[in-house]
Amino acid sequence: MSDPGVTEQLRAAAALLLQSPDERTLSILQAASGARLDPGEARQDFYDTFCIPQSGRYIPPYRHVLLRARELQDYWHFPPPRYTGGDGLISWYETIGFDVSRLNADILLTGPNRPLDHLGYLLAFLSVVAQSNAENAELSELGSAFTEEFLGEWSRLYVSLLSRADSVYLHLVADALNEALDGVNEYFPPRAIENAEDMQGETPGAVVD
Repeated sequence: MSDPGVTEQLRAAAALLLQSPDERTLSILQAASGARLDPGEARQDFYDTFCIPQSGRYIPPYRHVLLRARELQDYWHFPPPRYTGGDGLISWYETIGFDVSRLNADILLTGPNRPLDHLGYLLAFLSVVAQSNAENAELSELGSAFTEEFLGEWSRLYVSLLSRADSVYLHLVADALNEALDGVNEYFPPRAIENAEDMQGETPGAVVD
């Protein structure tokens, strides 16, 4: 069955990565944390960190990039994003008719040739799966398989990098993303071992990036 709370939590977490913070978003973050946020600074943090690679503060939110990121002498090095880097997700998105171009996202995060493995896209996809789970129980299995395949340690690394930024706003975004990822793991738990072959380490095939 669907869980409106999880659906909304994942939708809100995706929006934090895809939309510049408006007054409502800032009010919610302030109320939850007790912190004071300057709207102008928060919006600048959003664009510098999530949208503009040349800002010097950009942290790429793409799975295929974070999987190849390396830390050298306390500095993280990220390979350039590839517009085909998330093409392994196409068949998954098509399963439920999920179209990233229809998401409410900042203009700097829209347009053709955007990698499909943006963390905001992944969370938005799972929010749709959670919402639709009431009508189709098989989607719970889909959500679990998707989570196992695409939301691994890299997503926690991304959150950790946000939490190290010199920004109260980004710290709050990191906290919200951590809670959302916890919610994903609870709502879409790992699939149960179904037979002896699985127990021996042979798992069903899956679409990979």
